[in-house]
Amino acid sequence: MTALILVCAVRTMLSAEAAKGAVRGEITKLVCGLATELRKAGTTGKSHISRLHNEADKLADLSRKMRALSGQRQGSMTIKESLLAGYVTVIQHRIREAEKAASIAATDLAEACSLQAGRLTEFLSVFAQAQGGTKHCVTKDGSAAVRTADEIPCLKPTGFTDAADITGEATAETLASAYTNFKKALDTHGQHQGTNLCNLVSAQTSGNYLDTEATTRPVMWGGKFFTTAASGADITAANWAANTEADITKSSFKRCHETLQTILSSGVDELTTSDNLAKILTKNAPGIAQVNIATGAIRKNVPSEEAKLTPAELTTLSNDIASLPKVTGADQLSDTEQDAKDVQEILEINETACKLGKTRTLETTDKTESNGKASKDKCSDKKGEACTGE
Repeated sequence: MTALILVCAVRTMLSAEAAKGAVRGEITKLVCGLATELRKAGTTGKSHISRLHNEADKLADLSRKMRALSGQRQGSMTIKESLLAGYVTVIQHRIREAEKAASIAATDLAEACSLQAGRLTEFLSVFAQAQGGTKHCVTKDGSAAVRTADEIPCLKPTGFTDAADITGEATAETLASAYTNFKKALDTHGQHQGTNLCNLVSAQTSGNYLDTEATTRPVMWGGKFFTTAASGADITAANWAANTEADITKSSFKRCHETLQTILSSGVDELTTSDNLAKILTKNAPGIAQVNIATGAIRKNVPSEEAKLTPAELTTLSNDIASLPKVTGADQLSDTEQDAKDVQEILEINETACKLGKTRTLETTDKTESNGKASKDKCSDKKGEACTGE
């Protein structure tokens, strides 16, 4: 009877030990992959907002130069050029609005993406550092061998204390894919590697990093994906979450995924248009494509028609803008001052045109009235007869 109890006790102990060994390298790679995509989401969002801002600035510069060109021509611009000027302003305004919306959404990136990335990365850093002799907390390919740097790519290999540098950008698709791989890893390798005692979570009486208080409450780590269970003062098991949501849109990373989608979809069509319009700022407008403008989108209360500016017309405009005098040094105005000056010049040109138009109208009216009076005098004594006033 005593022997049977002893055997059962040994089996129970081995079962517990098998559940609390080191983290498998197969998992750490994919946890790193998700953490890296979460970090990229933050930088990608900022990059997109910067692009929106820069493109709007380019269109503002194009608007200023078109006004300056109008002033140089004494207000003489073709109908197509006038429509283009309005179109540039409309696209610039839309991009500014997209930038504003994306910037508001970006306030969620720090908590929704960067914080989550930090929780996973820090968790891996702690496990990677917890190494002593033959006892380590990340194993190589499911064996008892110690982990190698390629299995923890989100950490710098010198000490595993710092996050590795990131390159490239994230998309909603790459983030979702990284999460899917993460979920598969948990399903396949959710148990610790049991052939090696991890110094961090082992139930040894000495040499382990954690010595819990007498409790049965589990401790959750790594964004609540990793749980260490305790009994008394010993950790009895340490496992990855087995019930993680299969789809990122239902997971704890949903907010990061949705926020990134919102930001990256802001102003997409306008950016494509802006990329083409901005080519006008370079002499000969290399690579510019035809611009089609729906007049109804530019001017109210006019029939909606489509104006087309060919690459040849846009190249001519580009070269005219390139020939504008360059202002440098003390004579150079700020953007705001230049805008005000350009608008003032156009107003003066329009005012002059209005005065000339009014004068010509008055002259025409006077002639009409004079001719009418003369005709009336000539016909006053020709009652009942045809009269032409000649």
